[in-house]
Amino acid sequence: MGPRVAEPALGTLRLRVISAAVLAPPAVALTLLGGWAFAVLVGLAGFLMVWEWDRLCSGGEGHGDRSGGFALVWQELVVLAAIALTALGRAPDATVVIAMGAVLSLVIVSNGDARRHWPALGIVYIGLPCIAIVWLRHSSGQATNLGLQTLIWILALVWATDSAAYAAGRLIGGPRLAPRLSPNKTWAGLAGAIIGAALVGALAGSILEHASLWFLIFLSGLLALVSQAGDIFESALKRHFDVKDSGTLIPGHGGILDRLDGLLFVALAVAVLTLLRRREVLAWL
Repeated sequence: MGPRVAEPALGTLRLRVISAAVLAPPAVALTLLGGWAFAVLVGLAGFLMVWEWDRLCSGGEGHGDRSGGFALVWQELVVLAAIALTALGRAPDATVVIAMGAVLSLVIVSNGDARRHWPALGIVYIGLPCIAIVWLRHSSGQATNLGLQTLIWILALVWATDSAAYAAGRLIGGPRLAPRLSPNKTWAGLAGAIIGAALVGALAGSILEHASLWFLIFLSGLLALVSQAGDIFESALKRHFDVKDSGTLIPGHGGILDRLDGLLFVALAVAVLTLLRRREVLAWL
């Protein structure tokens, strides 16, 4: 019985690894290039995530009426404008655009209908992390590679968290972590996520001379919890709207949101930490 139960899980894990292997190289290449090439990558991801958000919040079918279509276009314009401003070095202005876009969405798009409040949340949920990702990549300027190193660390951390959590949860099983919000999450998966992220922190700390090894191990493990919180948040939304996946673009994962939900939370958390200390996290001692 055991092997027959485990085989589908291993097959899905294999599909996830293949998808990551296909998608990771171009993502890493554009991250290395930086500048507008990276901004375009984030803009494409943001565009697709907004589309999936609209699909998710309409029960998986998309809003077919006129106001729903306007809400989708408005979300896309606000998020893309914020990403462009950040690429131009105007992250504070981009944040204002997100805030104003969300407020105007509530006032104009929702038109008093509570069901139309979701576009405003989508603008914030997707827009702020997109700003954070572009800003982190270029926050250290051209004189240092700290911004690039930060993004590579974050991407590796989130990928390791997702893969280790899925593998440990499926292969070990055990008690559920949040059965009402995300029934597939287990405590074993959470432990695997923390270990996977901590290993990435250990690798980063051993390679980067300016980084503190034990601090990065601790922080990476902590950010694994943030990543899992992002995953659970999206799972709760999908249960609320009775949708299995946000989309079907990525085999083994579902949609872009299904793949990047943890990254959205982690990027925003790292950006906030950077702002609080006014120094890149990788340079903390």
